[in-house]
Amino acid sequence: FIFYFFILIFFLMIRRPPRSTLFPYTTLFRSKDDLSSRLDEIYSSDFWKVANFYYRIKERSSILRSIAHIASKFKRILSRRRAGINTAAADIPVKKDIASVANEGQPTEKWKFVFKYYSFRDKTPGVKHIFKLLKSLKHDGFSKTIDKVTYNLKQEIKKIPHENQYKKDLNNILSDYHKVIIIPSAFEFDELYNQRSINMSKYFSEKDYFVLYVVWEWRRNEIRKRGLVYNNLYQIPMYEFLDYSDQMQTGHLNNAIYLINIPSKQLVELSYFFRRKGFVIAYDIMDEWEEFYNSGNAPWYDRNYEEHAILASDIVTAVSQALIEKFNFIREDLTMIGNGYTPEVLGLDNRYIALENKTDEQIIGYFGHLTESWFNWELIINLASKCSNLHFEIIGYGEPLWVREKIKELSNITLVGKIHPSKLYKYVKRWNIAIIPFKTSALSKAVDPIKIYEYIYFGLPTIVTGIEHLNTYPNTFVVKDGDSFEETILNILDSNPIDKKTVDTFLAQTTWFDRFQYFEKLILNTNSYQRLCK
Repeated sequence: FIFYFFILIFFLMIRRPPRSTLFPYTTLFRSKDDLSSRLDEIYSSDFWKVANFYYRIKERSSILRSIAHIASKFKRILSRRRAGINTAAADIPVKKDIASVANEGQPTEKWKFVFKYYSFRDKTPGVKHIFKLLKSLKHDGFSKTIDKVTYNLKQEIKKIPHENQYKKDLNNILSDYHKVIIIPSAFEFDELYNQRSINMSKYFSEKDYFVLYVVWEWRRNEIRKRGLVYNNLYQIPMYEFLDYSDQMQTGHLNNAIYLINIPSKQLVELSYFFRRKGFVIAYDIMDEWEEFYNSGNAPWYDRNYEEHAILASDIVTAVSQALIEKFNFIREDLTMIGNGYTPEVLGLDNRYIALENKTDEQIIGYFGHLTESWFNWELIINLASKCSNLHFEIIGYGEPLWVREKIKELSNITLVGKIHPSKLYKYVKRWNIAIIPFKTSALSKAVDPIKIYEYIYFGLPTIVTGIEHLNTYPNTFVVKDGDSFEETILNILDSNPIDKKTVDTFLAQTTWFDRFQYFEKLILNTNSYQRLCK
């Protein structure tokens, strides 16, 4: 029996072939016509059913591998004992198999003590709660821990008619609509944040869609607001959405869209469920997720699931040409839809505000994330050290500790911290030049930074490193090194007449409204949508 069991484990551990061998069935998706009908044929085929069954078993093979691993450990223990060799305690992980080791043969005094310690710590009422509290304080800090404790206490007190009640309430709200779109986001909803998923949600809510705005959670029971947060827009935490999805009542809908913009395992797998419910599936490639994963910022990422999302979607859009080129070996009908801006959010009176109210001080400004994974801190610190007459005003968060220490030595760099978007104009109107000093990498080549549209709207000349394709944007200067950066700053300060006609033409074509109107048009032209409307 053991022999056949390990043979089964061996076959379950076989990986899928490399992508280059997928040619026979990836070519099915290279045609722009009848993509959805071909997908439906595949999903209904016997091959797909067998493959789907195999991968479901393979997903569970981790449990079987764990069993096999433990079995091999015990086999080694038994063989050593037969040979008269004492088994080292370190052969088995302390916490996972402690009970098995303690109960086998004659456990040592050390193992008895360790077993009692973990039993006392993890099972004793009061003690286990104190341990969890101390662990949370260490990892999350005092304020987040207090928020978590308060939230959990409230949940315990309500216990829990509330848990299923929100599903009923949500279905009642949904019954009043005939169009729905599900949009995940890494950010909680704030109508003033110029973020892609937030602006897409606002666009569709104003088109009388019911927007189910799914907020990303790293783990269950994070502090996330749930409920109506904007006109026709309901915010729900991701794990509550996953629990709710199979109870979602969709039979009355005329137009239903499921958007993937975070290609995590949970959200990609749901696409197959929503396709069976008649949803149009769209994948919007917002970022170079693989490079985010490589830099440690997206530990959940798995390229296999992103490729599944591309194959399974009715339409696929991307924010840059680099992302299209990365995935066009899978399918050729990817469409580029860049980022944008909303004049009302930035302030209708703030257009070209940087051309006014200049002071004698020469200020170079930046707002955005400050991680050293892509922000070129060495370039900025060297420039500030070399050019004491220039003042660098940096707005954002995520700067590394060594940068904070280094900046203490420089009087001409100011770290402002986080500023709400509604107050940005108060800083921008004093700036002479804006900068996007990114390191040259696959990540920077694929990005379409939202801040460039905001800089252009405010009338700021912008100096960029690491993002070559921005050289076609008006009032934008792409340079390659520190010397060119410094020279460009000096040239702009000497004279920089802005071509307002060119800028106005660019701004007229890049609002969020125009971007998402085109996206909606792509949705309405899909075969899946047309079948849904019949």
